[in-house]
Amino acid sequence: MGGGEGEIVSDRGAGRGLRDGGFFLSVVKDFPDPRAEPGSKGDREMTEPERGNLSLGYRIKELVVTTSLLAFGVTFELVSKWSPELKKELLEWEEGRVFSLALMNNGPAMSLQKQGDHIKYLGLSLKDPKLTIYFKNLDAALLMFFGQIGSHMGFIEHRAILHGNLGEAMQAARAMNIVQKYLMPGFILNKTFKVPPEFSFSDYLLKAKVMVLLTPYLILNLGK
Repeated sequence: MGGGEGEIVSDRGAGRGLRDGGFFLSVVKDFPDPRAEPGSKGDREMTEPERGNLSLGYRIKELVVTTSLLAFGVTFELVSKWSPELKKELLEWEEGRVFSLALMNNGPAMSLQKQGDHIKYLGLSLKDPKLTIYFKNLDAALLMFFGQIGSHMGFIEHRAILHGNLGEAMQAARAMNIVQKYLMPGFILNKTFKVPPEFSFSDYLLKAKVMVLLTPYLILNLGK
């Protein structure tokens, strides 16, 4: 399968082991990196006139998505420091692996790296990632970040694209599911996960710890 790159859809039969039924389950077509393909809109920054033509609504959505990426990246780092469940999942990641979430056409982006037994938030840009999940547009990202649809539904509806290895994408999916458990409120988890995650007493304590530390960590990482 040509390097494992492609657009991803959900297949319930392939979802074993993923709490919400699966992020990335089958590849339907080869897909080059949207930001690297010569001649595509993704290989250049917007010019000032182009940015000036963006509506206020678009700019607000872009800011919300950027903030959401920052919050998710910082939460990923925090949870990876203390969650035995996430640390176990990260054992499958090689040292130095960089994973990114981004919007196509040079939209907002965020990168994470495996460092030792935890994840390090690298900042709001692509940092030579080995694996990238591209949201097709701002609305697609907002629907998933705000819990309007589950990630599995987002991929069923072709709202996102994977660039990278399918096996590593499934590893990232399992890790992201664990992070969501500590970031999202219970009513959203019940709505977006096919099988809502279970919480032990220590899980509740860790979630409280993450919530307390999240704002200071967001402030510390604003400049990245």
